[in-house]
Formats: sequence, structure tokens, C-alpha cells
Amino acid sequence: MGSVSNHVVNSGSCAVTVVKHHE
Repeated sequence: MGSVSNHVVNSGSCAVTVVKHHE
């Protein structure tokens, strides 16, 4: 569960960074 949660959070942060950078 911890690993999955960490992976999801990491992916979410990366996605947000990409979106903000794209904007």
C-alpha cells in the first residue's frame, strides 16, 4: 500500500508539474 501510494503521489506531482510547465 505504501509503495502504491508513493507511486501515485509521485505520478500525480509529475503530471501537475508537466501541466503547469505546459501552460
